[in-house]
Amino acid sequence: MKARIRYVERTTPNHDGPAWIGRVTLSKTGRTVYYRGMTLRRIQGGAVNGNHVDIATGENYWVFGV
Repeated sequence: MKARIRYVERTTPNHDGPAWIGRVTLSKTGRTVYYRGMTLRRIQGGAVNGNHVDIATGENYWVFGV
């Protein structure tokens, strides 16, 4: 697995969710991001509420390179 620095933000309707810049681990395919005990799976298609979803809670996240 590859470690990278990424910007991670939990999406909310008011765009005021918590955000972090930190080291994440990517799966071999790069579709899954592991961060702070969360497993964030990439959403396919035109995502409006985020580009990843936490598979445990269903919350949406934006994950971008810095």
